[in-house]
Amino acid sequence: MTMPTLILTSQDDPVVPVVSFSPYQNLAGHPVRFEYTSSGGNVGFWHCSEPRYWATEAVLDFIEAETNADPGR
Repeated sequence: MTMPTLILTSQDDPVVPVVSFSPYQNLAGHPVRFEYTSSGGNVGFWHCSEPRYWATEAVLDFIEAETNADPGR
């Protein structure tokens, strides 16, 4: 991969075990950022304190960081 990429997953994902990402975690120059939650996965990473999806916030933060955009939210 050469394009900045965000991978969101949960540590308890029964379909794709979190250990499957281990070989790619610390590769020098690797444009992939991993974010893990302790649970969640296929339910959209719901954020308990607000009526928003945590995954949405994580993706927007990632795009803003990669493009040096002003959050404006």
